[in-house]
Amino acid sequence: MSRELTLALILLVPLVALITVLSTGVALVRRLWRVVRSGHRRGRPAPASFGLVGAASLGSATLVFCYAHAAYIPWFDIDDYCALGNRYEVTDAPFRLSATCTGGGRVVEFVPGWVNPTTVTLTLFSVVSVIGMITAWVVRAIANRDKATTAA
Repeated sequence: MSRELTLALILLVPLVALITVLSTGVALVRRLWRVVRSGHRRGRPAPASFGLVGAASLGSATLVFCYAHAAYIPWFDIDDYCALGNRYEVTDAPFRLSATCTGGGRVVEFVPGWVNPTTVTLTLFSVVSVIGMITAWVVRAIANRDKATTAA
């Protein structure tokens, strides 16, 4: 891959994630404001609300991963982070971000301990939200079908 394409992807992914988080946040606030202003509450939650929460949490997980990758993974001069002669190792799998320097019987981890659990938790929350969206959609479809059958 060319250097320009790699740089474009590095900049594009966090930008898309940020836009996703901001737009879904605005949509959720507007939806909540509409419910509060109308003064009544529906019996069943709307499937779109679950979808918006899922998109926001997946975008947040992406932002956390991109931030940690940019802030804690050394990508310029390894000698600034690891003394000469020590072994330097990077793992940047989606759910296991790690940068270690091993030497002299010591292991130094550069990525803080909160990064990986936060990324996994937000991703699982988005999966649960999508399952909730599908469940709410099925429940709504069954209720509408029963309502149409009762009316006929």
